[in-house]
Amino acid sequence: MTFAPGARLGPYEIMAPLGKGGMGEVYRARDIKLGRDVAIKVLPMELARDPEGPARFEREAKVLAALNHPNIATIYGLEEFADGKAIAMELVEGATLRSPLALDEALKIAAQIADALEAAHDKSITHRDLKPANIMVTPAGLVKVLDFGLATARRTANGMGDDSETASIEITKPGIIMGTPAFMAPEQAAGSPIDRRADIWAFGAVLWQMLTGKPLFAGETTAHILANVIQAPIDFGKLPETTPSPIRELLKRCLDRDIRSRLQVIGEARIAIQKYLANPQSGADSPALPPRLPPSRIPWIAAAGLALTAAGLGYVAYRNGAEQPPRVVKTSIMPAEKTTITDNSVPALSPDGRRLAFAATEDGKSLLWIRELDAVRARGIAGTEGIRNPFWSPDSQSVAFFAGTKLKRIDIGGGPVLTLCDSLGGSTFGSWSSRGLILFSNSGSSGLFRVAAAGGTPVPVTTLDTVAGDVSHRLAWFLPDGRHFLFTIRNHDPVTKSGLYVGDLDANPDSKERHLLFKGEVHAVFVPGAHGADQGYLLYTSSGIEDVPLMALAMNASTLRTSGDPVPVVESVDLGARVWAIHQFSASRNGVLTYASTGNSRLTHLTWLDRSGKVLGAVGTASPIMTRPSISPDGRIVAVGMLQGEAFDVWLHDVTRGTSLRLTQNRPGIGGIVSTTWSPDGQYLIYGHGDTLRPPAIWRKAIGGGPGEGPLGLPWEGSQPGTTRGASDPDLSRDGRYGVATLAANSGATGTDIGILSLNPAVEKPRLYLQSDANESAPKIAPSSDWLAYGSDETHRLEVYVQSFPTPGRKYRVSVNGGASPIWSRDGKELYFIAPDRQMMAVAVKYNGRTLEIGAPKALFDSKLTAGPGPAFDVGKDGRFLIPVQDPKIAAPLTLVVNWQAAVKGHSE
Repeated sequence: MTFAPGARLGPYEIMAPLGKGGMGEVYRARDIKLGRDVAIKVLPMELARDPEGPARFEREAKVLAALNHPNIATIYGLEEFADGKAIAMELVEGATLRSPLALDEALKIAAQIADALEAAHDKSITHRDLKPANIMVTPAGLVKVLDFGLATARRTANGMGDDSETASIEITKPGIIMGTPAFMAPEQAAGSPIDRRADIWAFGAVLWQMLTGKPLFAGETTAHILANVIQAPIDFGKLPETTPSPIRELLKRCLDRDIRSRLQVIGEARIAIQKYLANPQSGADSPALPPRLPPSRIPWIAAAGLALTAAGLGYVAYRNGAEQPPRVVKTSIMPAEKTTITDNSVPALSPDGRRLAFAATEDGKSLLWIRELDAVRARGIAGTEGIRNPFWSPDSQSVAFFAGTKLKRIDIGGGPVLTLCDSLGGSTFGSWSSRGLILFSNSGSSGLFRVAAAGGTPVPVTTLDTVAGDVSHRLAWFLPDGRHFLFTIRNHDPVTKSGLYVGDLDANPDSKERHLLFKGEVHAVFVPGAHGADQGYLLYTSSGIEDVPLMALAMNASTLRTSGDPVPVVESVDLGARVWAIHQFSASRNGVLTYASTGNSRLTHLTWLDRSGKVLGAVGTASPIMTRPSISPDGRIVAVGMLQGEAFDVWLHDVTRGTSLRLTQNRPGIGGIVSTTWSPDGQYLIYGHGDTLRPPAIWRKAIGGGPGEGPLGLPWEGSQPGTTRGASDPDLSRDGRYGVATLAANSGATGTDIGILSLNPAVEKPRLYLQSDANESAPKIAPSSDWLAYGSDETHRLEVYVQSFPTPGRKYRVSVNGGASPIWSRDGKELYFIAPDRQMMAVAVKYNGRTLEIGAPKALFDSKLTAGPGPAFDVGKDGRFLIPVQDPKIAAPLTLVVNWQAAVKGHSE
């Protein structure tokens, strides 16, 4: 909050703002009662809403109250007002510490800083954030140390004061980084527990800057600074030549990474400086510093998976007083409060390694979040609802992303969200080139497309070689020249014909000449190395249901040749978008890597709910991946596609007997059953099938085996010669005459469409029912068999419509403010759908001959389902809802890695 001059906080009248920092806004104020000027530090609103913020603010006040020293600003009181808290303290007239300074001036200031720290340490208080900005120097040369907002104190049952090594440390918890990166001690940067020796390091860093005019460590981002704090050598030759040997030795002792060898008591620094100032001519003699402690024989190692409030930390070890080069520097990025990182969307590091873009859900709404790596919190971007799989422009200033069936972009500096094009049915991955082009794949069975970064009509870049058995082309990634690109070909024969290839924008899309890098279903990106843009590494994962290691393989992007053996970089990366084998990792061009940790998979349970949302029970076994359930006509059996082990199959759950039966026998692999529906007589199921061993189509299988098994109808012809269109989300009419399905995105101008199935191929061929520039999906035939409900984004937002069937004609819009996944009640008198806010909506339907009366949508309960283009639930004949419900989401972090190339050091780039 901001206070204007004249505002009153208790007995204090605001006069003018003095400054603003992470822990408070500071104002010059007048104490009306005592007639003196004071400094008022107000707790910012964003911290006031944080449960830890007010407690930390009060802790600072108590710390200051425990200190009474001429070099520490005096506290006058802690004030509480309607909207927050404020600390009234001594107003220090002067300026924050500047540099460089003359040796004599620098040492006089340093002695006072050491004196202030000594007083704090005598009270068992560690400052934790000593830096020039927290040090004021008055015109008379008096030093005042400020801002004990991050200070910690050891406590006993009687309060502050116990300095025993066994006393607990408040706030300083392993894994939490607090402070200013350039002045942190290595153990502090690594998130390890700290004590007063962290202040001694910071004192050395401040003195270094006073003498040299430059910070001890710098870096391109906060993460790089912290990595340098932990591992970069300190060149004491950078000190001015006039720096006397006692002061050099003092700095070496203060800046010793081995905390057992570091100067143990700040009072010794004060004594050494005062001794030198009293007799500068004795500078050749070493001051009476205590000897170094015997070096530790046990290395300290920063813990993995640490929670983060700034950015960066690492694995590093020190043995026998000597630095051992770290392999990696790691930290964890937690989602913002009350949000969860979307686990089916890939996070994206900006090319310059300064920012992280990711999808996160808050109150059921998925937004794009941007995290500056040198900031404490991420910020959500309005207008990005429904985001998945963001990716960056080459200059790191814009983010493109998929939302619904659109490809969009936004400039992070501000501006509106721009729609670039229709993404042809829901795209899965994109890449932005230095030529100003975006390359992407869609979620249907097609090749790759490109579009100008300013927007336009998508143009095919590759087409499937259906003769050879291609299923899809996907996971495109531009190489540095902006012309060539990596992509994965998925084939019906995943072992010998699927592979990672290099394509060429200048080639004919129909050309089948591609450069094979290696075989297998691979998700790969190219990362430049230290020796030029073309020399670098392939970072890649291989497909699989389970989490897999992230590998690095040296590659020359100009010759398209790999060399050496692949080296593991990360033991296990989470498989986020499982159906399309997209693993959750991203890398910048300057050595920063992020990935999703494993072990966060949630189980889904088929759950019965009544019209109020009350849970009535569960059906069958839980699974990490589950499609829409389908209830048999008699209500006894539930069919559902789900993952068990590594195979994705149709399972039948007997509701009355509580037994489960695996109906199909698919081989392990990505993909599998998309959705199921029953025949009117309950004798067979039809389902969408999309694994790598069969063409994406609608299949039929008799419940008891026998005739009728196999693909239903013929492959759907696309607009490009030799292409096919996959089909999913099938439904059958109650009279048994018709079937419908969603058709995958067309290779031409249209998105997903709706087709009528051929239930008897010898008599009738499959045909289109709806085809437009919009995306139609999730068709459901009314019990009367003469109306069809479906979803469409023709208004640029997914809505539910009803249209006459089997011939399109009279059309009604059912939803008002968005909707998806329509399902008819068994008697046809209601239509249900999911609203954008996850509410289960019900709409009354009345038949008047060849017309309908559509009622107003009414919210029933929070379905916990996302309003997407596919079907999501079913309704029994008794009116109960059967919904796949996931376990509560764990706020899982992303792991950030700096200097990951160290893990592959020694392998040729």
